[in-house]
Amino acid sequence: MPPSTISEKDKVNIAKLREAVKDELTPYYDTEFNLLRWLQGHNYNFDILLPKLRNHLLLRKSKWDLDMMASKPRNHPLHTYWKAGITGPAIKTPNAIVNIEQTGRNDYWGMIQTFSLNEIMMARTQDLELLLREIMEMEKKTGKHIFGKLPMVIFLNIHMVF
Repeated sequence: MPPSTISEKDKVNIAKLREAVKDELTPYYDTEFNLLRWLQGHNYNFDILLPKLRNHLLLRKSKWDLDMMASKPRNHPLHTYWKAGITGPAIKTPNAIVNIEQTGRNDYWGMIQTFSLNEIMMARTQDLELLLREIMEMEKKTGKHIFGKLPMVIFLNIHMVF
């Protein structure tokens, strides 16, 4: 069975998971594929998965407002020093997203000396939410699940001076 097909067993588990978190789940995040990712990522172990998912859903509804984060301008002061990667549909692999993160240009030491960990997390979470939005849009367009098809390409061009 290809990963894009949702089996009857998965549909039952998705419904069970959705029911368990219905009070925390937002309409934006409530997709079969998002819930299926949680199930697959935790080997369908509800005892481990539910506390983590509830915590994640609380964060989504916090003042960070993760559901809207990808729609906001990418203009946190940290973004001046941590340039955006390149994200988009793969050309040769159908139903896949490619994310290229060019880390060699980033001054990590300078960033952690300048910004609080909270600010770094907020700025980087926006990048992850942009990636999630790309995934969700492709899944909505194709009707196919993207799982295990996210090749992360990291180009290193590091020159460190101490």
